[in-house]
Amino acid sequence: DFDGTLAGSDKLISEPVKNAIIRLKDFDITFLLASGRNFHGIISGACQELDLKAPQITCGGGEIVDPVNRKVIS
Repeated sequence: DFDGTLAGSDKLISEPVKNAIIRLKDFDITFLLASGRNFHGIISGACQELDLKAPQITCGGGEIVDPVNRKVIS
């Protein structure tokens, strides 16, 4: 989840959280966001900021989006 979990009330992802997510790659763990928000905007920006490549769950589960090409997969 993005709001209140990944990011604070200021909608920013803290450095410790960023570092923890980036370190997951060291353990071959895929990280993705699940959000009620649509992909474009804050979720897209978070994917870029965190260098996320796996499909992201958006629109409350209504869409699965490839963050690399920004296309809806399902």
